[in-house]
Amino acid sequence: LLMELAGLIRISRIDRVLLLTNLKDGAATAELREGMLSISSHHLIFSSPPDVTIDMLMSNIDERDVRIMPGRGTVIALRCRDFRRYSFLIGVEEHASALVSTLDALSVPAQPTWLFSFFHQPRGLVDGVFWNLDAGLAEYTRLGLPNKTWRMTSYNASFNRTPSYPPVLPVPASIADDVLEDAARYRYQGRFPALVYLHQKNAVPLLRGAQPLVGTHPKRSHSDFTLFRETLQSCNAEAGLLLDVRSQAEADMDRAKGGGCEIEDYYDKRKWKRVFAAIDPLTSLGDALAKHVQAIIDPDGSLPCDDAYWGKYVQSVLATALAVAHQINRLSVPVIVVDGSGRDLSAVITSLVQVLLDPHYRTIQGFIGLVEKDWLYLGHAFSTRHGHYGPRSPRDRAPVFLLFLDAVWQLLHQFPLHFEYNSTFLETLADHSQASPFGTFLFNCYHERVTHKVTTSCASLWQLLATPSVAVTLHNPLFVPFPDFLRPSIRGQFIVPWIAFYARWTPLGLAQKERLEGLSELVQKCDSLRALATGSVPPPPRPAAAASERRASVGSRSSVSSPAAAAAAPGGSKTPSTRQSRNPSTSSVRIAATAPKVSLFADESPVGSPTGLTTPSLAHLARGASESADAPSSPAPASNPASVSLFTHEDSAEAVAVATDLLASALLESVGEGVGEG
Repeated sequence: LLMELAGLIRISRIDRVLLLTNLKDGAATAELREGMLSISSHHLIFSSPPDVTIDMLMSNIDERDVRIMPGRGTVIALRCRDFRRYSFLIGVEEHASALVSTLDALSVPAQPTWLFSFFHQPRGLVDGVFWNLDAGLAEYTRLGLPNKTWRMTSYNASFNRTPSYPPVLPVPASIADDVLEDAARYRYQGRFPALVYLHQKNAVPLLRGAQPLVGTHPKRSHSDFTLFRETLQSCNAEAGLLLDVRSQAEADMDRAKGGGCEIEDYYDKRKWKRVFAAIDPLTSLGDALAKHVQAIIDPDGSLPCDDAYWGKYVQSVLATALAVAHQINRLSVPVIVVDGSGRDLSAVITSLVQVLLDPHYRTIQGFIGLVEKDWLYLGHAFSTRHGHYGPRSPRDRAPVFLLFLDAVWQLLHQFPLHFEYNSTFLETLADHSQASPFGTFLFNCYHERVTHKVTTSCASLWQLLATPSVAVTLHNPLFVPFPDFLRPSIRGQFIVPWIAFYARWTPLGLAQKERLEGLSELVQKCDSLRALATGSVPPPPRPAAAASERRASVGSRSSVSSPAAAAAAPGGSKTPSTRQSRNPSTSSVRIAATAPKVSLFADESPVGSPTGLTTPSLAHLARGASESADAPSSPAPASNPASVSLFTHEDSAEAVAVATDLLASALLESVGEGVGEG
């Protein structure tokens, strides 16, 4: 394979290359550096001694643009999947042409075994068993399955019935495998509604599946109806909710192609209420993200509010998930979520519902289990949606997993005390799902991972995240477990841009990340003060780097996005950066001011509302879930730490400093409820 890849490298080194990169305050100031480009089968490295080195994975290169500058050379502009952008000026036209040819061949390998994941052998990671394709089954076991009403079936053990499903799945105990097989034939790609969650409070199930194959000449399936009926009987429910994430018009168009939606006459209308969430189709999702990122990193930009509005997608999936969670938690109504393929927006909605309902999924290990079960085990098409290898089809590509992570970050932003993980954890997952030296997010389903033997050929991302030097950076120092249902606000003013991720390569993003990470040291000081007041032994340091080190790294000439990226050194990067002089809060990036105010309720939605949730029935379902929609709900703040006398310290100046930090921490906890608005 290495020899085959080497044959695709038209040029391995180019000297006297000029790097043009924006450094100081967005697009206003640029820096020109001369250096050398080195090209290997998996890496593109620019080095300009003594302080600039950029090392990027070939698979991280998303797009390239070539412009010829007469008399000066050729400019090759690269846009990376992690939102970095570089422009290289190459003086010799033959060298530039050879580089473009090499990038085209290696940035999107023709076959998956050419990916760096199959060659990467990381060192210094935690030993242990981290590769387990059946990790999703462990989550089902945690939910108490199998039990009297749900059994585990191996009907798909050979993968010839539903290729994108795993070999073992939970189904109603009263459903025989032949009935299940017949129901699968009635669903797109055989993806019948599968159980994803069983609420621990009332044993109400949450399922997701693909559209039925109704077609223009209406077809029906008695086995599919039986599956719906047994879902109700599993929890003795009188009625259930069938939520279709598409619009009625989109479902009608799919019907002309052989798909469609359930015909209510074939199901008991009194028992199943169908609602269309009307979330915009995925075809514009990638364009919406591109506009969103450009508006954030452009100092003179503003967030778009047209049809391709990223915030509209985030708001819509959060509002839909909130409505579903309310049905399950408060009304004990079983819910089946359906989309066209049963692998995309339905996965986003059901995963968010579980984060809202179950505090286990607000912990690091719990969230990893959620990703394993709902995204890897149940077969989200990562390689197709992210274009990991083979011919890239713009029609098939869509950042669905990033949409889910952005929505989770919105919850973390509104409830900063109730998540064990932080933004860095979500950023790490987003990066490695796009381009990674690890094989965790490769391929589209369980069957493909077995076929390509990823467990023996690739390293696991979870092994990296378990490494102590990386794990300490993923922990939220303010974490206070909250064992109840989270009810976020889905109003437009509460859906804010994820600056620390989308703009992390800019001074604006670096400044925000520095402030957020500084909370770790503040909490550590508070712990020490509490220990001093009670006479107990001070607790070990919280998982955070010293603030002085962080401040030094922000202004340094070489930096890495995160310790996770640094530990995966072959895919890491070192880029020059400069501290931003202006106050980021007064930046000219007009974000919050342009976000439209939107209500889920039909009678409050203004004209031109960016939400797709205009179906009155869905608004009615969510009314009870958003009774306090003007601000995110939160439990009562944690009690204030024990008061201590400043005069017990010999060094009164240090005492004042520590007490000030303690007061800041107590204040942060007290305003936790309104942090989204603040």
